[in-house]
Amino acid sequence: LFLIGLGWSFGLVASSALIASEFDGPEKVRIQGLADLSMTASGGLAGLGSGLVVTVTDYQTLSHYSGILGFYPIMTVVFFFLIEKKRRNSLRDVSR
Repeated sequence: LFLIGLGWSFGLVASSALIASEFDGPEKVRIQGLADLSMTASGGLAGLGSGLVVTVTDYQTLSHYSGILGFYPIMTVVFFFLIEKKRRNSLRDVSR
């Protein structure tokens, strides 16, 4: 659990730094606040939703559907990564 927490912290700091580097001035503060609010609200909603699922069903159902739900964002990232890689390769082939 320690390593999961450490990885979470590194990811949070890195993503905040990435967001901060993309914007300037007052817009930077607004976007960072919006990102923090979105993350906190998502965590709160996930906590409420998981509590509801456990109340109505059981932990096994929560675990099962959490795994399925977690699979989709991972596959979306992989999908867009592969599309971007294919696009870069086609641009490189055209420039030769």
